[in-house]
Amino acid sequence: MDEQLQFTIAANTDSKYPGKRKNQDAVYAFADVSDDNIPYGLLIVADGVGGQKGGSKASQITIETVSAYLEKHWSNIPEDPAQIEPFFCEVLEKSILHAHENILIQARHHENRMASTVTCAVVYGRLAVIANVGDSRTYIHRKNMLEQITKDHSLVQWLVEQGHISPEEALNHPYNNVLMQALGAHETPEVSVFTEPFLVDNILLLCSDGVWGTLSDAEMVALIENAGDLETAVTDIMTNAQDHSDDLTIILAQLNKAQS
Repeated sequence: MDEQLQFTIAANTDSKYPGKRKNQDAVYAFADVSDDNIPYGLLIVADGVGGQKGGSKASQITIETVSAYLEKHWSNIPEDPAQIEPFFCEVLEKSILHAHENILIQARHHENRMASTVTCAVVYGRLAVIANVGDSRTYIHRKNMLEQITKDHSLVQWLVEQGHISPEEALNHPYNNVLMQALGAHETPEVSVFTEPFLVDNILLLCSDGVWGTLSDAEMVALIENAGDLETAVTDIMTNAQDHSDDLTIILAQLNKAQS
């Protein structure tokens, strides 16, 4: 990699009633630089399902399992550049399925049904490998637009795909919180995996439905572009999305040229 790059992150999560209700969302964000100066990192947003106690436990198991699984594999990155993308696709999918199994074990142990959504991204240099189960989302902000990379595993998304309702009708559909896939559900989830180029000044945005269900893409774009830095943008998005209807979680991550 010719130019020196750095990977910067800002993240936040909060309950829909801060200080009064347990947050069922969980967040993890890690960034580092390899020995050969390649920036890399892992970003995870999980939204627990199944009551306050069960949901918060499921989301915490998700981020702990996925992050621990990736931690064991950072040292195994292939030397062949052509193998890096399939390597991370496989590792990320296996980590999520491992989280699913861990949630099932915990649920059986406590006789308490629990589940979680997840969206996560591995960044390695100019590559982003993104995965999701459920309706937590990952977007990329580039060219003054916000592009949704993940596809919701939800009933309303299925209805849109089948042509039964329009995307506009899906926004306020009475069943917009019904999931078709989740970690900890009875059936093994189908993990959706995507790869995207992650270029300088692109911004990854990961969030739970408490954020994207409250703010439109245009509103999020405006808040990102009017902020002077990622931390300010995260604060502004959290403030504007807080309508006390759901827990909120967001990560913003950007690849920049390192300051000389």
